[in-house]
Amino acid sequence: MSLTESAAERVKHLMETRTEPATGLRIGIRTGGCSGMAYSMEFAEDKEPLDEVVEE
Repeated sequence: MSLTESAAERVKHLMETRTEPATGLRIGIRTGGCSGMAYSMEFAEDKEPLDEVVEE
């Protein structure tokens, strides 16, 4: 997965303007029922034990 520069700037802006601090963006894949897999995306407030940190 990749983000365009514009999308990365937007995510950064949203993280900076939240009322609760976010340390990153958590992206995952979950089972999505009969349609297969579904992607999830949420702001991360803490690093979870199984999280992988990717920085560019």
